This record gives sequence, C-alpha cells and structure tokens, in this order.
Amino acid sequence: MKMAISSIDLQTAIGQRIAKLRKKRGMRQFDLSCELDVSVKHLSECERGISMFSLERLLDICEIFDVSLDYLVRGLPTDDNELNFPPTMVEIFRSNDKQEIALLTEYLNMYAKLRKTPNVSQNRTQKKKAN
Repeated sequence: MKMAISSIDLQTAIGQRIAKLRKKRGMRQFDLSCELDVSVKHLSECERGISMFSLERLLDICEIFDVSLDYLVRGLPTDDNELNFPPTMVEIFRSNDKQEIALLTEYLNMYAKLRKTPNVSQNRTQKKKAN
C-alpha cells in the first residue's frame, strides 16, 4: 500500500521546486513576489514550506516558469530535457503553426507504422530458422 504524503512534506516540496525554478531563472525573491503580487515574506515562507500559495498563485507560477501544475505539485518532469523530446520537435508543437504541426504529426504517424512493420530481413531469418 502506498503511503500518502503529508501536507507539510508536500508544502516543502512545492516550495523547494518554486525556489529552484526562481534561482534557475536568476530571479530574486523580490522579482517573483512583484510578478505574483505577494509580499517577499509570503514568498519566502512558501519556498520554505511554512506557508502555501493559493491555487491561483500556483497556476501563475506555472505560467511564469512554463511548467505544469503536475511538475509543481507532484514533481513530474515537464522540462524538455527531462522528457527527452528533441528541442526542434518541442519548438514546432509550441509554435501553434498548424501546418508545421500537421507535417510533424504525419511524419510521426509514418514512423509509428514503420516500427510496427517487421523488417524483411528479419522475416527471412525467422523463416530459415523455422525450416
């Protein structure tokens, strides 16, 4: 049976992720607190797990740092490098260029079909082994 995470542990983990994102971006607490329209004291307390942001503020943080709520709350990877998607692919999907997205999607669908199709040389080898 999986143990539930305590709310204190969750607050601390969320706060640590916020601090990590802020520092990675080179932001001071003052800068982020201004963007969120909260006091530096409240931001500091949230980053240390003493206090918690409202859901609205958590969504604002997700938007500021371009991460998902799943990452912020649960620590699930959303960073391009963590998901191992080529940057070009991510760039195309984020561009909202319908023509480019359709072309990439078509390419990925063709690739998926090719992966499902057994290789001709593998078929010959399997037939020889069977005889």
